[in-house]
Amino acid sequence: MEYVECPECPGTAKRMPVLSYINRSDNFYQCDTCNGVSHMPKDASTPPTVFSASVLRPQEART
Repeated sequence: MEYVECPECPGTAKRMPVLSYINRSDNFYQCDTCNGVSHMPKDASTPPTVFSASVLRPQEART
């Protein structure tokens, strides 16, 4: 699948080939309208879901 419906807006999301190639289990898509990134399993067993990544900050010792 090269195109899917964006889960965030009514736009069309295009497959991101490099990121999809690196990941063995999921295909990644970027929306042309909202620039949101979504992912779904390569076997298309579930619809696309919004991809979110957060960076964990190191915990500081409290004194």
